[in-house]
Amino acid sequence: MPSSFLRRHVRGLLRGKFSPSPTLDGVPVVEGDPLTPLNDQEAFVSQCHLAGIDGRRIEFPEVYFGKTGLDIPCIQLECLNTEVFASYTGPDGGLTQVGEMRRQPLVRIANLDDEMNLSMDGTSEYDECDEDEEEDDQPVPAPLRRDKDKNRSEILLGSCSSLIGPNGHESTPGSRGAERYNWELFDEERAFGASVSLYEKNPLTGVNAGEPVADVWGVIGRNNNGVLALADGVNWGDGARLAARCAVRGAVDHMNEHIEQGNLTNTTEVFHELLASFHSAHSLILQEGGMLTTLCVAVVAPAVNCDSWVLCVCNVGDSLCFVYNRNYGVREVTMGSHDIDQMRDMRDAGGALGPVDGRNPQLHNLTCSMTFVEEGDIVFITSDGVSDNFDPVVGKFCVIKREKIENKENSQFPLRENRKLSVSTKDSPSREFARTRTCAATLPCVDAASRHELMLIRMRDIIANGLDPPNEAYRFSCPDDSLFPRVTASVLSHRLIQFATHLSQAKRRTLENPELYRKEKMTRSEQRSR
Repeated sequence: MPSSFLRRHVRGLLRGKFSPSPTLDGVPVVEGDPLTPLNDQEAFVSQCHLAGIDGRRIEFPEVYFGKTGLDIPCIQLECLNTEVFASYTGPDGGLTQVGEMRRQPLVRIANLDDEMNLSMDGTSEYDECDEDEEEDDQPVPAPLRRDKDKNRSEILLGSCSSLIGPNGHESTPGSRGAERYNWELFDEERAFGASVSLYEKNPLTGVNAGEPVADVWGVIGRNNNGVLALADGVNWGDGARLAARCAVRGAVDHMNEHIEQGNLTNTTEVFHELLASFHSAHSLILQEGGMLTTLCVAVVAPAVNCDSWVLCVCNVGDSLCFVYNRNYGVREVTMGSHDIDQMRDMRDAGGALGPVDGRNPQLHNLTCSMTFVEEGDIVFITSDGVSDNFDPVVGKFCVIKREKIENKENSQFPLRENRKLSVSTKDSPSREFARTRTCAATLPCVDAASRHELMLIRMRDIIANGLDPPNEAYRFSCPDDSLFPRVTASVLSHRLIQFATHLSQAKRRTLENPELYRKEKMTRSEQRSR
């Protein structure tokens, strides 16, 4: 008897598991009751980015990237001017809150390869290989305009969550490094930065979770060149913030020293010093006892016999660099640090400076990138706290497209979007199913490449129009032939931060519910009602 009972139930279980669920496709549809409209995903994708503006595809300028400057074309540069018109850092003092390096300056580099092996003074070698990171929030912008009378390019820099710029390098005798600059000298038109915490506040103490903010940014604008830097400390706490401050201070000091010495005559030399600045940043982190951080440093310089500027970027981790242009919108310069044709794991930063493995950093996605920028362009750097919130999947506007059915056991079942939703009516006398309709309660599906393009399109629209765009089309707000309006560094920064703050506001309000912080014990009935 027990064996027959078990056989019966096991047979029923197998039948229910491997048999397709019954459908009511044969039930006639009630006339006059329209079917739920199907989701036209192809129309959605083509409307958003395949068709482009006014039905034409917009082609972006080419971006070159590699592990070192030797993988990138060499462009000759004009003589770099040393007169500073803006220097700004933050938050809470930014890079000025740490001292300069106390060790001897970096004299020569014996072997600079993919593993970033650096030699100090010819006596000891410091090996910086493999780096991995995890990071969080911020952006930095910089538009460039060439003044024909003064031969001056305007470097517009803004940061939604962190923005960083150049400073002096490890100081030599008689040099005071970053102390020579007024780091509160910002320009809302040409050099600006901002930072904000996207974490919830404790309703009892009023303190944000994750304090202190571990993002640090800095920017220096000169007459015909500029340096931006941004670091996002991994995880929370004073150690993460200290690492970010040290990274920005070390990198900015190094680039400032070599710009002022006139050592940079082409892009290969710029990338050589950018990689050396990462060594300085990592060494300062070890000197001060910091933890882990991402780092992105950008240098804008004028090309010889050309009306364009060259943008050289070096980054490790998930702090990314972008360019806003009034004709083609926003493009990412650091796309070589992550495969845009593969779905990215937002939890993996990809690399980090600091003691990841003993004293070694993790440089898995260390990338050098180069592109050309034009008059009026804005270069900005963001941490993942800003860029991730523009992702359509993170923002719940799209879902990831599944290429194939991974569960072979259930592969005989129809795809979820092709299944039927059965709907019954209460007034039906027999309470039978009255109609069958297709469920349209699904979001558009996107692949990895479309996901990345949609992120750039949303970023472009927010920068151009803000959260409350005017009723007029783009072209009516632009006096010239540009597709998108001109914005300043401060406007760009505030619009990016405002979008990220509003998008994450619902989550913060849920977590800021005072009931979640009650310490007194509740009865079982109170717990059930809660």
